[in-house]
Amino acid sequence: MNFNYEKYKHRIIAAYIDPGLMYLLNSLDKNFYSSFGMDIYLHEDPEKVPETVYQMIRANQAFNSFNLKKVVEIGNEYEQRIYFYSDEKTVEIPYDVLVKEINESISYIIKKSSDIVASVITMCLLRGSKLAHILNNINMIVEESTKIETTIDKLIFSILTGITAGFGGAFNRAILFKKVGDKFKVLRAIGDKDIESAKKSWKSFTDLRVDISTTLENYDPNFFSDFERDIVDVTLDEDEILNNEFMNEAIEGNKAIKIPGSLVEHLASKKLNIVGEIAFSPIIFDDKIFGFILCDNRYNFKPITEEQLEILDYLSKQASIIWENKISVESLRFEAGQDILTKFGNRNSFEKYLDKITLSNEENIGIIMIDIDDFKKINDKFGHDYGDKILMEFSEIVFKHIRRSDHIFRYGGDEFVLFLNDVNEEIMYDIIKAIQMDFNGSTEASFSAGAVYKTNENIYNCVKRADEFLYDSKRKGKNNITLL
Repeated sequence: MNFNYEKYKHRIIAAYIDPGLMYLLNSLDKNFYSSFGMDIYLHEDPEKVPETVYQMIRANQAFNSFNLKKVVEIGNEYEQRIYFYSDEKTVEIPYDVLVKEINESISYIIKKSSDIVASVITMCLLRGSKLAHILNNINMIVEESTKIETTIDKLIFSILTGITAGFGGAFNRAILFKKVGDKFKVLRAIGDKDIESAKKSWKSFTDLRVDISTTLENYDPNFFSDFERDIVDVTLDEDEILNNEFMNEAIEGNKAIKIPGSLVEHLASKKLNIVGEIAFSPIIFDDKIFGFILCDNRYNFKPITEEQLEILDYLSKQASIIWENKISVESLRFEAGQDILTKFGNRNSFEKYLDKITLSNEENIGIIMIDIDDFKKINDKFGHDYGDKILMEFSEIVFKHIRRSDHIFRYGGDEFVLFLNDVNEEIMYDIIKAIQMDFNGSTEASFSAGAVYKTNENIYNCVKRADEFLYDSKRKGKNNITLL
């Protein structure tokens, strides 16, 4: 190219490439196996060159779709033009089109190109429009997630709808498995039970204007399809997933992949009724697997497309972000509720903390229910001011022995619940015993406690058992600790 690049350099660099155009060019790079040759005739005065010309030159520098062969400087402003040529046809874009917005030039290329080129460009544009529609639906889910009253279940159901609906991934079935201990359990699923149910569903979807807002508006927490009821008790061992070469690759790369049906035959025996290939996409929190989404085209028997895979990958990552943010919001809400006297969390924040543990499926937690012995008698004998002093002393001692990652709540007047995170049973006992000894030495009061160590159990059951052990301690006398 024999033209003075430096003369035009500033305007080329400053040329704005619309994100839609960038998507189109990137798609052409992937889907068009040859490039457009491009010759440009531009005015010798940079001020008189249409912006579209600069955009085309800049696009040529960034994408492989355009291959700039020749640039010629000319003196006649109105004779500026661009030639696009492929193996089939040459298209000349005249000056009167170049002076308009770049979309006019793209439209002109489509009209004047060969059928093959026009078809590829149109396909890329339609695909971009579909992705924009999906992004719009995801934005609705993100907005919904910011509402205090919105549950995790509603958000999960909406994400799975986006994966299976025609306006989204268009999979026949989508199943979300959540990690619980060393197993993965079905949390929610969308799809039909059999081919006949699927055909009825397809016939019922007549309104093409439906989007995710319809799902959000009509969400019913008590609705479970026959398919979901059939598989709700399905569990997969962690080793089954991690020892599968494809699934392990997906987890390590945090990406959605296709897996041949022959490599997941063991899943078919677990009520999932898998025939043919599946799509698998992990849900990762803090570099740890929280669960995964499994999808297939069980009833229309269509191959899983790269587009479906990309949509699944995107929606899975959005599910992870939305889910994690929802947990963080719940965490902030419980931290806002504090008991004035002890600076412990209050009863309301205690309930929110239980929700957070349930959502995040945390393990290795020590749960200790504590009750100050004969506290009513202390208040009656020495007065409430003295009783408050005992509580404040207890608070100071507890904070001295626990870490920032631990949490304690005032459950009642003289009852407390302590959560020790990421501990074993020995450490849990050592901490509560140290608090007890310090409290005994600093005051003339004592307390009893019941403790449970949570692994993969339901947090509410753990709290209930800790409370039962507390009362076992109190039945034995004072200053006792009962530990499971």
